Amino acid sequence: MQDWDSLILYPLLTIVVIVLYVLLLVKRHFKTKKQWFFIIQHFFFWLTISAILNLNYNFILFTANVNWKNLGILVGVSASFYATIFFIPASWITGLLTRRFWFWLSYATIILGIILALAIPHNQIIFIICALCFGIAIASNSIWYLCFNEVYLYRTNSFLTVSLLFPVVIIANLSGLNILNFLKSINKNYEVDYYILFGLILGFILISFACCFKLKERKEYIGAFDSQQLKLASKFSWWKVSGILVILFFVGIMREFAQGDFYNFLLAQQTWETYQNLASVNKYLHLTQEFWWIPQIIVGILLYPVVVKKWGIRPTILGAFAIWVIYFLVVAFTKIPELWITCQLLSGLAFGIIFVILFSLSMVWNYRVSRRPVTGCFSALNALTTFGAQFVQRAISNAQVGPFKNIMLNWNLPVVANNSYNLSHLHNLVMIIFVFCAGICLLLMVFVFFTIKHISGEYFSRQNYNFARQVLAANLTEQEYDQDVSLTEWLRKDAT
Repeated sequence: MQDWDSLILYPLLTIVVIVLYVLLLVKRHFKTKKQWFFIIQHFFFWLTISAILNLNYNFILFTANVNWKNLGILVGVSASFYATIFFIPASWITGLLTRRFWFWLSYATIILGIILALAIPHNQIIFIICALCFGIAIASNSIWYLCFNEVYLYRTNSFLTVSLLFPVVIIANLSGLNILNFLKSINKNYEVDYYILFGLILGFILISFACCFKLKERKEYIGAFDSQQLKLASKFSWWKVSGILVILFFVGIMREFAQGDFYNFLLAQQTWETYQNLASVNKYLHLTQEFWWIPQIIVGILLYPVVVKKWGIRPTILGAFAIWVIYFLVVAFTKIPELWITCQLLSGLAFGIIFVILFSLSMVWNYRVSRRPVTGCFSALNALTTFGAQFVQRAISNAQVGPFKNIMLNWNLPVVANNSYNLSHLHNLVMIIFVFCAGICLLLMVFVFFTIKHISGEYFSRQNYNFARQVLAANLTEQEYDQDVSLTEWLRKDAT
């Protein structure tokens, strides 16, 4: 069976990962129906978004009668572009009104986009409208974390919130990718695939929508802490937030080189030169995506309780950058596809650690100031780096300049089946880029070493962390804020 990995191996792997995560939640004392409804709702919502993003990033199935070389069209059909625009308004508006407002808007726009895609397929104007609808929905990403943190953890532990919900998003991304590849393997008819896939994601979003009626809010916990808590906590400063955003900007750019179109193109070329087999190239590209997501799931689950609480933020994030340095140097100075794919585990691990810590800190500062969407700014910049890097890479390839001169790329399988094609000049470019990325990591390590004490507030050390818990939970009972023993005390109360 040629596609046994997409048909059997990866679907089974996805099921195993989901089961293990459910068992983890059981161990962490998820007991009430509303808690489970929240997780199920979040999973199916992001499963829908994941399938859409895989389509949107790779333009899979969107091939008929569309001129993808037009850069204006590339911008117009990018859901990431619209998400960049809406992230800040989403965070700001829901801070003024309710978190549920943007959830309802997201469901409405997703369903509208899917119906339009099914009713009028392969139409440029419809694709642009759909991308706009999906971008609005993607902009709700950070609101899920804020809502959970406010309903179940009373705003007092952003790290714990991220450790519980970040794996949901990554597992949904993994599931969406494997569903898409499974569908491509069992059927080679793009028209049929188109309707099947959009029918599936319509079902996913309806399941999530059915669960949203159980979603509760605690409006009294939306926004900044009260004045008594703010007097005791570290003072908010946009300079501190700017430090987080500076790190995120460079991390986002490097992520696109470590796991993006450029890396996939490089891996596909090197695999083709080694094996001269398109089936092998396709399997390697799929495997590297699996190896990118799985370490991030592990990071989401274990980083907070096992690493951050015991070792602190600074050594953890410095260690992650050191791992990324090793990854970039290995890829730069070797030409072995198997080694690159194995190192992808290191890359996913490093990025997951850095991203989880940075996003958790953005949530920390989000509750230190009124009507300033810190998490919205964080998520908007993250989406912008994704869109910007992908747009530039596709623009250069469409213009056929630089390493893409005289190369016509199929981004679904970015390989040049040409035995005479010389990869030496491309690999020289890769060496320069990846060594440069390693150098940026070293500079960021220096930056983190001197600034992390300021940008992390009370969470800088284990001793300060214990104080932070007491400060932020100053108006709660001891049972309510002592979540370090387990989630029993936190989650035993139903949000009514």
